[in-house]
Amino acid sequence: MSTTTRKSSAPVATREFRARAISAGLAAAGIAGSLALPVPVALAAEPAEEIYAQEAPLQLAQAGSPMIALNDAANIAVVPPMARLTSPQGLQVSVQPMRPALAKRASDTLAAPAIMPASAYCYIDLVVDLAKGISFPPAIVGTSTPRRVTVTNAGAEPKSVGPLVSTSGDFTSESNCSGTLAPGESCTIELAFAPKSSGTLAGELSIGSGVEEMLAVPLVGTASAYGPTPYVWPDCLDFGSAYVGTSSYTDYVYIDNYDYFESGTPLEISSFTMTNPAFVIDENECLGPIAPYDYCYIYMYFRPGSVGPIQGTLEMRSNAEPGWPLGPVLLLGYGLAAPAGTLVRSPSSLLFGAQDVGTTSEAQVITLKNQPSSLPAQQAAGTANITEMPLSFGAPVQISSITATGDFTQTNDCGKLDVGESCRVSVTFKPTAEGERRGTVTVQSNASNPTVVTQLLGTGTLPAVPAIQLSPTSTSFGNTVMGRPGEKKTITIKSIGRADLQITNIYVTGDYSVTHGCPATLAPDAQCTATVGFNPTISGSRPGALVVESNATPPVTQATLSGKGCRIFGPSGTRLSAPICN
Repeated sequence: MSTTTRKSSAPVATREFRARAISAGLAAAGIAGSLALPVPVALAAEPAEEIYAQEAPLQLAQAGSPMIALNDAANIAVVPPMARLTSPQGLQVSVQPMRPALAKRASDTLAAPAIMPASAYCYIDLVVDLAKGISFPPAIVGTSTPRRVTVTNAGAEPKSVGPLVSTSGDFTSESNCSGTLAPGESCTIELAFAPKSSGTLAGELSIGSGVEEMLAVPLVGTASAYGPTPYVWPDCLDFGSAYVGTSSYTDYVYIDNYDYFESGTPLEISSFTMTNPAFVIDENECLGPIAPYDYCYIYMYFRPGSVGPIQGTLEMRSNAEPGWPLGPVLLLGYGLAAPAGTLVRSPSSLLFGAQDVGTTSEAQVITLKNQPSSLPAQQAAGTANITEMPLSFGAPVQISSITATGDFTQTNDCGKLDVGESCRVSVTFKPTAEGERRGTVTVQSNASNPTVVTQLLGTGTLPAVPAIQLSPTSTSFGNTVMGRPGEKKTITIKSIGRADLQITNIYVTGDYSVTHGCPATLAPDAQCTATVGFNPTISGSRPGALVVESNATPPVTQATLSGKGCRIFGPSGTRLSAPICN
């Protein structure tokens, strides 16, 4: 076909499937009964919901063969759908129900007799059964109501359709159905009900199907001399004032099918159009047919997007009697400038307490909220009972930046906050030094209070580890005569950490000696002394060290020792006039 086609995605409706013989056929083969089974067929038509099929138990028999009972309207295969006799053995037609009436027989074969002419064809063909036809909505005399029918080849083989498509009665048709439909291909028939008189009117749609029979589809429609006569109230709906971005109270439009001419025709509204998006339909009870003397409501509200007077209309299209228009309804409202948003923080400050230097604290949270404003003073007069929800007013707040100072960092999920919305700022503390550490979190926005500052306080502490201090870190003993003990000097050993200092060893190197009264453990801030003596064994510079081993880091701590040994005797044992210290 040359027309545009489409694949059918609708479910294939159940149609009557009829086996018939052309030029001899199965009836002449001695088969008793008629094969009329509702099955999915190769020619499907839409609207499927108006297509009904016969579903009744069927029995087939052939002389000398057992009875085959079929009572399932779905999934019945008849094979072959078309065959030509090529031998005198006859035609084998297999009827296979999915669920037979008798469990003992799932399928059987009906054989055509050998007397069938060799040139004969046997068709298992199909017809579309639209037993209840196509119904049209009620119409008014002199008008036209359209309806579309789609014919689809849902089978696996090409199917002839047309060339004849015709209608009778007060019905007309236009069609592109003429030719052969490939599997999945479709064509359309545009029907119209154009009544010339009132009452229930019948007609017929005839479709050529490529077989000797036409497909006859009953058509029916009801017409009246007059259309519905609606009553709409009010013709103007004023919602008063509402803040930009907020919704007003809900109001309604009442529609009644008054049926002044007693036509009995339901009122059908085909479209509802709001000419201004500031007016919104909240609930519509008038979507279906409205019977004579029945009524419905359309509920709507006003949500201004700008400041100043706002006007729109509710426009409706229907099958109403000419001269009885359905609307339009004038819609009025006034948009008020919303007060600027106010950014509220909670809490106003964060205290982190003590935190070891170089480590990060647990996060603490600052909550930012766009606080709704109260009603302006000029609107606060009078009384009102608000039972469903509190009213809130304000504009969105756009947060432009959030910064933290000092030893504090922040992360946040903040951006635009509508009225009443909140966001969170997470703050952590990582001290870089010991002692009190201060900082701030500053939020910049377009709120009525554009800068919001939260104070931050924490204390940096040293880690609870042992530490040691030797004082002095270097000691000089000057010149000392060999063999004579020199002056003794003391060195202080102090625990300066936040944990106990465990001393495991104290000793000296070089020509030095040490005595001490230090315990094995020094608590924080405790101290002890080591007394160091110098007894040079040779002349010249004699370096050494006081060494303390402990659980501090590093585990070995030293204080340097220095002095010179001096000799007063020469090589021959003669006493020198002055000590020689080199």
